[in-house]
Amino acid sequence: MESDNKIIKVEILRKKEKVSLTFKELNNLNINLSDSSVEDIKELFNNIFDSIVDENKLIVFELVDEKNDLFREVAVDIINRLNLEIEQSKPELVKIIQFNSQ
Repeated sequence: MESDNKIIKVEILRKKEKVSLTFKELNNLNINLSDSSVEDIKELFNNIFDSIVDENKLIVFELVDEKNDLFREVAVDIINRLNLEIEQSKPELVKIIQFNSQ
């Protein structure tokens, strides 16, 4: 299943009033890093699940960012946690993918 992973590049979009993680390949979804709201995260998880089910591929996120600042550290932590959640859910997700492939 490892070779069936879809790699999604994630970027940090820095604007004056707002800094966000941008997931262009997941409906151009943005996670606001300047805000503590969890609504963005809920939408992200829904998009991740939908993408896995629709494309029959697990996802691995990779951060594309050259700056070394606090927002990058937060983004790296989020990406690592997302990848870990997907890896830990892999047996169940593989079952869903196999079921959809029938």
